[in-house]
Amino acid sequence: MVYLANTTEAQPLFVPRSRAEVVGDLMLTLRSTVGLAIVVDTDAIDLNTSALYYRIAVALPGGLAEGEYEYTLSDAAGVLSTGIAYVGELDQPTETDNAIIYEQIEL
Repeated sequence: MVYLANTTEAQPLFVPRSRAEVVGDLMLTLRSTVGLAIVVDTDAIDLNTSALYYRIAVALPGGLAEGEYEYTLSDAAGVLSTGIAYVGELDQPTETDNAIIYEQIEL
């Protein structure tokens, strides 16, 4: 799963790498999991900074709904990676530490 902020500014995205060599240009596609419509279809550039991940820069279009999308990263030779992309801010879990007090009653 990859996470993206819902912003129109370019942001880095790390996608698991499946091949060392990229043939031609990279293409990133986001498909809605509800209506199955393609909402993002853009060119991407691999910055070649990792042997484990494709590090690409992504700028999302304005007005994109927050939620889960199916992503596909492909090149001229075919699909390189697929998975789930979450667009938006995740709620941070909060941890509470409530003191538990027991009272013993003598009979």
